[in-house]
Amino acid sequence: QQPVPTPTPKTADDILAVPQGQSAWARELITAGQVALGADWEAKIIEKISQGTPTQKIRGLSILAQSGKLPSIKTLQGAAEDADAGVRAFATWLLGQHSTPDITPILNKLLGDTDLTVQRRACEAFVRSGLEAPVEPLLNLLASPDRWLRFAARLTLERVPVAKWKTTAWASKASPDVVFNAVLAVLRIDPQQVTVAEIDNAIKNSGFKNSETTEAVRIRQSRDMLRLGQLAAMTYPEDWLKTTG
Repeated sequence: QQPVPTPTPKTADDILAVPQGQSAWARELITAGQVALGADWEAKIIEKISQGTPTQKIRGLSILAQSGKLPSIKTLQGAAEDADAGVRAFATWLLGQHSTPDITPILNKLLGDTDLTVQRRACEAFVRSGLEAPVEPLLNLLASPDRWLRFAARLTLERVPVAKWKTTAWASKASPDVVFNAVLAVLRIDPQQVTVAEIDNAIKNSGFKNSETTEAVRIRQSRDMLRLGQLAAMTYPEDWLKTTG
């Protein structure tokens, strides 16, 4: 039995329903559908991004981006407020392709989203756009139970001037994760500017001196390695930290 070819799309719904959307033949069909819809094909796809199903919204955003029509900030902002977390996460990721300060307040809000993936995407969008993220939400995310969110928050924090967060983060009593990741962030930025006394104070002030949690132990280990004078020669201190368990 011969396979039945997918017909050329004639409506926005047809375009969004083309299977295997990342394949070369699917992209050719989508292009043919855009031609069939005429000059207002983009407006019709944007309408579906606003009113369609979650799957249609994500496909619509993807098609716009792949067609050289990066969705506008207005379109992405609307999608980033969608009830579906998957739509919000994808829209947040695309916001990172805009490097204008106009997206900063949108991303700031998304850092406090109820979905962990959306929060991580907001961190990644700050990094990709080159914009500076607000400190307080990042420190809150460093206390998250999700390790991947903590990792994304730390990378974002590393792109904020250290003077804006070092004192507050190193004195945090919220979680040993906050102190550890903040110490690690400074070590990654410039280990030469960190002293053993500073890490000792961070341990003392945070209240985790006798804590045996993994992150609290690693804070003390990073201090001991710095004392030995070996950490400054390492490009990525966390590589050593991983080996210590």
